[in-house]
Amino acid sequence: DPRAVLMAIVVGSSCAFATPIGTPANTMILSVGHYRFVHYVKAGVPLILITVAVSMVLLPIFFPFFP
Repeated sequence: DPRAVLMAIVVGSSCAFATPIGTPANTMILSVGHYRFVHYVKAGVPLILITVAVSMVLLPIFFPFFP
């Protein structure tokens, strides 16, 4: 099913948690909160790992590779 591949691409492209320029909200908070790049990495990498793990479990369930 090509939808599984498309959903994997969508989820992967939305994993911009580990950079301050990933989303406009991250960029706005960067200077106001006096954050550094390493703060985003510390918070973003675990979120990315959780997202990848959940995606690997749920995508084959919701979009089976063989009908």
